[in-house]
Amino acid sequence: MSVTWQRHTPVDMPDGAVCLTASEEPDVLLLLQQDVCKRLLTTDPESNPHFRDLVASVRSLNRPVSIIFFIKPSQARSPLFEVIAKLQVDHGVRGVQQVSSVEDLATIVCNYTKAICQRPFKEGRMEATDGFSFLPSTIKRGLACSAASRLRGGGGFRFPRRDLVCAGAQTAEEAEKLWESAVRAWVHRTWLSQLGQWHGVTGEIATAIASVYPTPRALFEAIWQGSDENSSLDAVQEKATTMLAALPIRRGAGVLATQNRLGPQLARRIVTFFTSPDPLDEGAS
Repeated sequence: MSVTWQRHTPVDMPDGAVCLTASEEPDVLLLLQQDVCKRLLTTDPESNPHFRDLVASVRSLNRPVSIIFFIKPSQARSPLFEVIAKLQVDHGVRGVQQVSSVEDLATIVCNYTKAICQRPFKEGRMEATDGFSFLPSTIKRGLACSAASRLRGGGGFRFPRRDLVCAGAQTAEEAEKLWESAVRAWVHRTWLSQLGQWHGVTGEIATAIASVYPTPRALFEAIWQGSDENSSLDAVQEKATTMLAALPIRRGAGVLATQNRLGPQLARRIVTFFTSPDPLDEGAS
């Protein structure tokens, strides 16, 4: 049994109608049921004709192949691990999963389907950042492109020069608007870059924080809001952590969009950074 996928892409027709164009995805997911698994585990893989037939079938597809073994948990694991290793190391099988229930099988197929569905979006995001996969995730999304230059020896974020920004302005009012817009853009990029320095802060998280708190000062004031000189530091941190942990984080776009919360762990580190009197506090890193 095998699973393949088709992608239906909307195309605008000359008459204004929208047509769905189908294209076959290259990935193939093979399901090996218990009787097939038993035959594969009877002897050493290299001398097993059933294993050789499976390898020949995989190679004949000439496509990326993943395999799911539908097998009882009680069956011998050592021969199965040997078969899995041979398939992946010697014969180029992309991934191998083992399941023992229909529910687990359905979950794995759903996960594969979701990953294939999201692939164009994620590949496009990587192409937009020139493939610098070794850089922080905020830079991958293009949120801190100048930071990439800085890491490669460039000058990083430069404060805009007023004479260059306002060179094309016709009036003093227009020049002032251009200058304010340039400064805001510089502050926004710099703030996103700073957020990206925290371990675990992705591009989506940095964008969500910056959209609610557009500057570090805005976040600082929100953390200390409602407190006074009599408030204890622990109480301020606990209240601010609860507030920041509830910040909604949106990932993806369209029908694949998901939304969850920032969570207390990362929120606590950010709050500690803005409130701790100890500059070496490890809880803020």
